[in-house]
Amino acid sequence: MPLLSTTRLVSMRFRLLVCFALGTLLLFGFGSHFRFRRARLDGRLSSINGDSGSDGDSGNDPQVLIAKADHFYWLNNGPRAAPLYARAEPLFAARADTRNAIHAKVGRLRSEAETMSFVELSGVLEQDLRDPIVEHDKELRLWCLVAKGYTTSSVTGSTT
Repeated sequence: MPLLSTTRLVSMRFRLLVCFALGTLLLFGFGSHFRFRRARLDGRLSSINGDSGSDGDSGNDPQVLIAKADHFYWLNNGPRAAPLYARAEPLFAARADTRNAIHAKVGRLRSEAETMSFVELSGVLEQDLRDPIVEHDKELRLWCLVAKGYTTSSVTGSTT
């Protein structure tokens, strides 16, 4: 008789755990679905993916271009990121926004890394790291260090 009661107790605990897990999954699933749907209806989703409906609107806004480029860069989609960085870089330079121009330049170089020597690219990134603007801006310095780290690991053949 005691064995039967512990089996029922474990079974009851297991059922409660399964119900809680399913409820949590449903809650997050519906939340994600409605956020995705709302973003699609607002047009934000198409603008981040670079669909044709938003290119005309963001063609001269370097902040939007660099946000899209960063999105594709972190997805390891260099071919989609590189032209966006290339369009944003001169726009930032025209506004005398050196910080973001450097960000766009480093992103473009790293996105196009397969088209040039890794040793040469590493040298260019090393020069950018010595720029006073990069030295005093922690986020920009980290951006440059990440790009240099990826490049240096490609030069040495390391995968870590």
